Order: sequence, then C-alpha cells, then structure tokens
Amino acid sequence: MRIAIIGAGIGGLTLAKELSPHADVVVFEKARGVGGRMSTRRAGDYAFDHGAPSFTAQSDAFKAFLSPFEQEGTIRPWQGPCLRTDEGSTSLIESKDRLVAAPQMNSLCKALAAGLNMRVSCEVAPLQEGARAPWTLKDKTEELLGTFDWIISTAPSPQTKRLFAHHLPEDNPFEGHVMAPSFVLMVGVQTPWHRDWTCATFDQTPIHWISVNTTKPGRNQAVTCFVARASSPWSYSHLEDNLDEVKRAVVDHFCYLTDFTPDELSHTDLHRWRYALPGENQLCQTFFCKERNVAALIEGGKNGGVEGSWHSAQNLAKRLIPIIQGAHS
Repeated sequence: MRIAIIGAGIGGLTLAKELSPHADVVVFEKARGVGGRMSTRRAGDYAFDHGAPSFTAQSDAFKAFLSPFEQEGTIRPWQGPCLRTDEGSTSLIESKDRLVAAPQMNSLCKALAAGLNMRVSCEVAPLQEGARAPWTLKDKTEELLGTFDWIISTAPSPQTKRLFAHHLPEDNPFEGHVMAPSFVLMVGVQTPWHRDWTCATFDQTPIHWISVNTTKPGRNQAVTCFVARASSPWSYSHLEDNLDEVKRAVVDHFCYLTDFTPDELSHTDLHRWRYALPGENQLCQTFFCKERNVAALIEGGKNGGVEGSWHSAQNLAKRLIPIIQGAHS
C-alpha cells in the first residue's frame, strides 16, 4: 500500500515513522526543509526559531518518546526567567518545563525525517474533482507525483480543506475550524545578550511576545537573535498590507519595547504565518474518511502544540495500521 503524507512537521513525520514499517510512505513538504511550525531560519551567524518557540511534555507517552532524544542532547530544557508586562507593571517569572530542540528547533524533525522518503519544495495540488482512490497526485505545475492508496494531510486546516475540497462530507470538521495569522519579526544583533530575561510578554500591540533565541541551549551566544511575534488581532488587521510597511511598523515597536535603536539591528526579516494559531477552545482532532481514503490531523489550541500534534499522529496511525495490514493479508 502506498500512502502520501502532506506536511513535514512533527505530526506528519511522526505519522510517517509509525506507518513506514507497514506501507510505502512518501512525505511531501512545500517548504525547502522539514519542521513545519518547528522551523528554523538561518542568516549568517543568526538562527531564528520562528515557529514554535518551545514546548512542554505532560503525558507519560510523549515523555517516553522524547527520552532517547533527551539522552543524546537533541531535546534540552530552556531555563531562565520570562519578563511579563501587564497594565504598565513588569515582573520576572521563572519559566518552568520549557523544552527545545538543539542546536535548533527543527533538529527533532530532522532526526525523525532520517530514513524517510521525503520530497521537499513540492506543493501538492488539490485532488481532482470526480477522482477516487487510488489517487493520482500532481504538484502545482501539473507534474505527476505518483499514485497513492491513501492521502493524509497534516497541513493547516484551511490548506487541507482546499486539498480535499471536492471529497469532503458536508459534516466535515474543517468548516468551523479557525486558524489565526501572525507576523513574526526576526532580529539579529552583533553583541551578546546580557539582560536577565529569556523571553517577554507584552499587553501591547503589535508585539505580544519576544523570545531571545540565543538563550536557548546549543545556540551561538556570541550574537543575539530575537523572535518577536505580533498579536493575532493586529496581524489579522494588517494581513494583506504591504509587507515592507508591516515590517517597518513591527521594527519600530520592537525598538520601543527593547530600547534598541534601528542602527543596532544588524539583521531584520519578517515572516507572515497566514495560519499560525488555532482557536484556544478548538481541540486537536483527526479526520478519517475510509470511504474516500483520505485523512488529516487538525491542530487545536486547548490541547495542541507539539505534544498535541504528536498524540494526534499516534491516534491516526492506530486507525490506519489495521487497514494496511488487512490489505496485505
């Protein structure tokens, strides 16, 4: 049996690892590398975890999964206080239980991708109307990608909805699923970081979160790298604005919050996550349609993040493996 998995984030790669012993699995990723929301962007001496800044491990199952990566140093704790501002007052609060991948956030996904059949820089086109399984996949340029018995999407729900558009039941879970946008500013400074906070939250717009990326273990601490995330409401209101104008506004606010001058910023770059964050009340879930041989992971806010995506991938694998084994018997 051949299975196509769309998306090489933690969910897609976990699913591919679970299914590969039982089926011929190919993972397609439209970006140049793996990681998804755990991506890292590099620019000379600077590296920015511009997706998920960190994650936690709550369940025994996820802790057991991470254990060998912790032993080899790929997963490490991120220690240090967080600066919080609320209605004009500030306080330092020790952040607990934060985990990161080292030496960069996508290191865990790179480890999971080892040995898998990967196709990066490949954007899969929507399934053709009137087609049925086995599915013939094409990319955006109409190049043939192969024929597959099952198609599984781990992309953000709006992208999955477009991918499966002509093959979804009326009561599908994608209709009411909301993903909020977020602009992320990446800032590099040539001097080391000497202040006492590793991240900061603000009750102002446009920026509501700043991560000092170089305080994470395994990073280059001879320079300072910041990742500043704009609030979802501000990002939504400026989503289609000129990106240069958005960048100038976020840089100005970053300087206001941190007391840097624009001349001190050696590197600045802006990334627009069009589908960044699910609603806080939305749960991680799976979509499974045996009649069409399509399935998906749907990110949640309440039980989401890296651990939630991992659990969803495990749950979907448990449903698919018996089907694969049945086809082989």
